[in-house]
Amino acid sequence: GVEEALAKCTECQPHEVREHSGQRYLAWGDQWQFHLDLREGLPAFDQFGRGGLFVFSDEHVVRAHWFEDIEWMIDASRGENSLGERAGFGEVATVADELGLFTLVLTDVTQDLAMASKMIGDGSGRRSVVDGWTPDEGEVLLRQYSAWGAGSGVDEEGAFTAVIVAHSSEEAAAENVGRLEERLATGSSVWRELAWSELFSRVEVSSDGVVLTAKLYGAGSVEGLLVEGMDPLLLHE
Repeated sequence: GVEEALAKCTECQPHEVREHSGQRYLAWGDQWQFHLDLREGLPAFDQFGRGGLFVFSDEHVVRAHWFEDIEWMIDASRGENSLGERAGFGEVATVADELGLFTLVLTDVTQDLAMASKMIGDGSGRRSVVDGWTPDEGEVLLRQYSAWGAGSGVDEEGAFTAVIVAHSSEEAAAENVGRLEERLATGSSVWRELAWSELFSRVEVSSDGVVLTAKLYGAGSVEGLLVEGMDPLLLHE
């Protein structure tokens, strides 16, 4: 089994065994903690040095960054509840399916000003990150939304990254079309340190009901920058 294989792995970082409702899961590091010296390290650290939380079962391999999330997913796998019950998750997943995305990273952790304060910290971090998360006077911010996701797909125009944002009202979704277009035209990626307009050869932003969809062409897959790296493209009021 997985735990037996990990016990034999001399290069793997040690893990903690936790349990929820009788289901064991493995944890590497604290929640959402970055370890830059362990980027892409064994057994499953990502490009930001986060080990994550894993369930290995006969039916599923599940990964999350937060204890609450992985325990919710354990319950969902048993039919006890559904991630679709979270506000906006079902709407985002439906549009992702309609677009035929290969991948989807979905979250209800929105890019609000409280998140901006955490990313800025004491201001001693990477300059592009501090500046990017500090709104300029008059900077256009999105209206509040409830959940969002990003993933990769291909259509007749080529490869794209889709950004799908769920709102509490159709009015907010429609207004955020123009606001997101403005942020794409004037903002920059804090991690690549390039203007979004330089990264993407073409963008399409539209809304349908309470969901906004943006298709971003020409920069390869960037959902990792947006969701995992928290590039503040979707910073809201």
